[in-house]
Amino acid sequence: MFFSSVVRRLPFGRHWAVLAGIVVALATLPAGFMLDDVLMRVRLSGVDSPWGSSPWWELYTFADPARNRVLRDLGAHPWWSDPATRMSFFRPLSALTHGIDFWLWPDDPLPHHLHSLAWYALAVFAAATVLRRLDRDSARLSALLFAVSASHPMILAWTSARNTLIAFVLACAMVLLHTAGRRVWAGLLLAVGLLAGEAMLAGLAYVVAWELCVAQGRVQDRMVALVPHALVVLVWRLAYTAAGFGTAGTGIYFDPASDPVGAAQAVMTHLPVLLLSGWTLAPLDGWAILPPTVHIALALAGVGCVVGVGWAWLPRLRRDVMARFWMTGMVLSVLPFTLTMPMDRLLVFANLGISALVARLVCRPDGRPRLAAALLVLHLPVAALFGIVRGATAAPGVDLFRSGLAVDPD
Repeated sequence: MFFSSVVRRLPFGRHWAVLAGIVVALATLPAGFMLDDVLMRVRLSGVDSPWGSSPWWELYTFADPARNRVLRDLGAHPWWSDPATRMSFFRPLSALTHGIDFWLWPDDPLPHHLHSLAWYALAVFAAATVLRRLDRDSARLSALLFAVSASHPMILAWTSARNTLIAFVLACAMVLLHTAGRRVWAGLLLAVGLLAGEAMLAGLAYVVAWELCVAQGRVQDRMVALVPHALVVLVWRLAYTAAGFGTAGTGIYFDPASDPVGAAQAVMTHLPVLLLSGWTLAPLDGWAILPPTVHIALALAGVGCVVGVGWAWLPRLRRDVMARFWMTGMVLSVLPFTLTMPMDRLLVFANLGISALVARLVCRPDGRPRLAAALLVLHLPVAALFGIVRGATAAPGVDLFRSGLAVDPD
């Protein structure tokens, strides 16, 4: 295949991928403060508000049974909200970055967006480093595909979503350490990453995939290599819950411990939808205002997409260990994000695997040149243009989301 040989010889490297990602993301800079950004601004500004005085590390607390009635009576929460609702996340590392932003620039959103853009540049560089270390042959192309992924600008437009980028950067470092055999350091980095955000669990998916698909030795030894990570997650979860953090009664987040049925339903519905979006670029940020019938239709379309992707990659998965690794990591990395409503910003971890898989197919079509060409066009020029449009229209899109909730809270 002619273009696969050309792509393999292109001179771009990690820095070019970072530059491409920045160019696509520039359209998000005028987005201003949106949704949770506004709440953070109010809570850090020192003005009198229904939230009262709360420490900076509670910036990601949006509903608390101890405050809910007062917040509802004063109009900070909608009239239909349940006083027992809990939506509280412990993300002190990410909260600290916002605290610094609002201390330096309390009224100007542009520096906040530039700060997030810097984290995105670091995230692209980290992803490119993982790809180069683990899959050198197609790393240049896969890094570029990741950098211009159409769903990433929404993370930047909504600055309070920065926690996902911070967790992703730390997760990439964790994967590099684990695959290099430095498992103790990888476990410590996992603990640090969980202080940035729960999204760090998605990075652990690629560590699990490595032990399942690539690591040498007996199965028992490979499973033992995951024990330190499991202990870190267990201790984090126990401390997290004991400190009063978590979710309950939100209708948006589903905790497997307190709502196993709701969590199982969310996984079955949201997993195929998120994978559909990752592979086809279908936008998901309007999920909250779509009727249930459309949710079902998208879930069924997602199942069809999963079956199609599995069928298309099956011959390669049988003989290509790295394809199995990226596919396994990609699917597992989506699981933590199925416990909330589907949104574009939840795909950054999955896009690492998707980019690697597309690049491997393009560089070695193996009798599927048309599929490789179609995926390359979709995930490179089309994704870049779509990402620019998504970034530029982020603020109006959030206004639509907000108006939909005001009309129909269910």
